[in-house]
Amino acid sequence: MPYSTLFIEDQVISEAGLELAYEGRRWPDLLRIALRRNDPAFLADKIYNKLAAEHNPAAADVRARLMNKDNWYLPFKW
Repeated sequence: MPYSTLFIEDQVISEAGLELAYEGRRWPDLLRIALRRNDPAFLADKIYNKLAAEHNPAAADVRARLMNKDNWYLPFKW
C-alpha cells in the first residue's frame, strides 16, 4: 500500500517532535512543511498544542497570530 506524501510528512514531524522534545529546534521543519502545504493551520496548531499543554494563557492568541503568514518572520526593513 503506497503512503501519501502528507502521511509521510506527518510521521516524520511526529518522530522529530519526539527526538527534539523541548530543545526548541522544530521551527524550521514546521515552517517548511506549512509553507509547502500552504496551510497556516499546520504551524499554528502545532505551536498552539505545545503552549496549551504548558497551560500558557496566550496559546489561543498565538495561534490566531500564526494563522497570518506575515507573522511567521521577524520584521526586516532595508
